[in-house]
Amino acid sequence: MIQRTDKIINRQKGTNMNVKIRNAVPDDAAAIQKIIAAGYRRSFAGLHSPEYLEQKIQEYQSPARIEKMANIIRNENSVNIVAENADGDVVGSVGGMRDENNNWELIALYVDENVIGDTKFALSLVQEFAKRIKDAGATTFTTGTLTGSRVCRLYELLGGKKIKEYINEKRDNVSETVFEFDINRFA
Repeated sequence: MIQRTDKIINRQKGTNMNVKIRNAVPDDAAAIQKIIAAGYRRSFAGLHSPEYLEQKIQEYQSPARIEKMANIIRNENSVNIVAENADGDVVGSVGGMRDENNNWELIALYVDENVIGDTKFALSLVQEFAKRIKDAGATTFTTGTLTGSRVCRLYELLGGKKIKEYINEKRDNVSETVFEFDINRFA
């Protein structure tokens, strides 16, 4: 069973506002997709063709994709966490899934533009993700991102080890880098 708890942190950059880290619920799907779309635009502009980037942004905000996110949140083999501010607005999200061999992949880590650059905020989300999957028996997890994106630097700062680089033909033929994380670094 994956642990489901809430945590209050004071991590919203430039404010004294408390941010609550909690499990995502299906009703969070639209807010999560909005943050993912905005983050995708910020993080990967110049690394994808403009046409592909806009196609992905529109896809992330479509009703079908929002429903897909709601179903992922309902999936017992996933961990999806959000950070919300005092007004109840989602300002960050991290999520991942495990396969049949209990291998975990962090699929998405996105934060609101008001907390971009706050590595401690991103670290808090990843720590919660790591803690919950450790309780489910994980010892490591992987994640991938576009090679050369600023996300690579974030994953390096968070202790990720580069384990593979490849050309992803499904994503506009861009180069992607895969990182592996040791759970013990976080939990």
